[in-house]
Amino acid sequence: MSMTARLRSFPAAELAGLRAQDDLPEEFWDDPDVDLDQAWDVLHHVLSVQAEDRSDSWAASAVLGGAPFGQDQGFGPCRTLSDEEVGLVAAELGAISETEFRRRYAAADLRECYRAQNYDVEGALAAFGELRDCYQQAATAGRAMALFI
Repeated sequence: MSMTARLRSFPAAELAGLRAQDDLPEEFWDDPDVDLDQAWDVLHHVLSVQAEDRSDSWAASAVLGGAPFGQDQGFGPCRTLSDEEVGLVAAELGAISETEFRRRYAAADLRECYRAQNYDVEGALAAFGELRDCYQQAATAGRAMALFI
C-alpha cells in the first residue's frame, strides 16, 4: 500500500461537525479536489524551505498542516484547515513563482522523502500547480479544507 495524499474542500459551516466525528466515511474521499499521489512529501519538504525575501509559514501547512481529528487512519488522523487558514495558505502558495519553487526544490533535503526518486523538479512543479489551484479555488469559494494521507 502506498501513501498518497488527498485534499477536499467543503463548506466552512460544516467544519465543527466534521471535526467532531471519530472517522470520516470512505466516500468522503472518493472525489477529492486534488490527489497528490506520492508527491505530497516532496511538496511538503519543498514548501517548508523558507522564501529568500520573507518569512512564510502557511505554505508549509498546505500538505501536512491543519488540526487533526478523529482516528488514526494508519498514517495519522485526517486534518482540517478553516476557511480563514485556507485563504492564508492560498495567498502564500500564489506568491510562489516557478523560479522560487525551483530554488526551494534545489534547497530542500529530499534524501529522506517518501518516493522522492519518483519526482524530479518538473513533476514536483506540476503537482505544486495542482495543489496551488486547489487552495485558490477553495479560498475564492470561502471553503474549509480536509487533508488525508
